[in-house]
Amino acid sequence: MTNSRLMGRTLLGATALAAATFTTPAAAQRIDNIVAFGDSYADDGNLFQIIGFNPAPQVYPTGRFSGGTNYIDTLSLLLDAPVENFAIGGALTDNTNTNGPGIPGFITEWNAYLAGGGGPFPTVSGTFDEGDLVTFSIGGNDARFYQQNGGTLAGAPTAATVSAATAAAGIDALVSAGAQNISFLAGNTSILPEIANDPRLRRSATLIQRPSMRRCRMSWPTMPPTESWSTIST
Repeated sequence: MTNSRLMGRTLLGATALAAATFTTPAAAQRIDNIVAFGDSYADDGNLFQIIGFNPAPQVYPTGRFSGGTNYIDTLSLLLDAPVENFAIGGALTDNTNTNGPGIPGFITEWNAYLAGGGGPFPTVSGTFDEGDLVTFSIGGNDARFYQQNGGTLAGAPTAATVSAATAAAGIDALVSAGAQNISFLAGNTSILPEIANDPRLRRSATLIQRPSMRRCRMSWPTMPPTESWSTIST
């Protein structure tokens, strides 16, 4: 199966899609495992294992922040592939978390994978092969945290650059460990409740988000030309 056909199956149900594939066709290639990194879009209960309890079991009975299944579960169903999940709800691109001090972020996720997992995470080899699909949903909490903690419009480009560079460092480390097939979920932070419900912020957020998403859809600048790149916009 070519990567183009794979992404077509993987991204079923997305409200918008931009995909670019740079690999040559591989004979009988098939995704047989999904490795998930990111935030509450992907977490299947890791945060609650890390903090030691589920603060709202009636709201989050499955450990997922959707209250049911999430997009990683959907990918697993579509591809008939098991999941090794390293995502942590509330994770920022660095090693902090919106859920409180001392709770880890994305840096812990990818380092835990490279170290072989364990603890709240599955035990893994620490490397990837051609059958692994590596998924990312990270960065949205950086924008939310920045806005909620006094961030200014003037300072947003600098803050975004730092967050992008921090995320890229982790993704590059996983590519160096053999990640070949990569999916990146990009949420529209301009429709978060604290933005959408504030008329003063709504227009500015929309204007910023649109060019940002266009840039995101074009390419991942640090990714080698033999990698697959896809973006879902929800």
